[in-house]
Amino acid sequence: IFSPHFHLTGRIADNHITEFEIKLVERKIRPTSIRLFVLEALHNRKTAISLFDLKLVLGKSARVRLFRTLETFQGNRLVYSIDDGTGLPKYALC
Repeated sequence: IFSPHFHLTGRIADNHITEFEIKLVERKIRPTSIRLFVLEALHNRKTAISLFDLKLVLGKSARVRLFRTLETFQGNRLVYSIDDGTGLPKYALC
């Protein structure tokens, strides 16, 4: 399942793999659309972002899906969370 040629639809795509898909596959994370959106949003940030702010950036994505995605990323050491004193964890790429 986790070959370098795995694409979002599960089909083989030799030249259509993005750097974000590669990052996920390298960490044995299935590159779903929500995971790719979250990874790209985190990549485009200069600072850590809260779940609430990430939801604003991504629009209609369900909060639970975002939280689970961030948990998956943390478990695979793709992101880390910090507490900046506000009481809300903020997330950034490792």
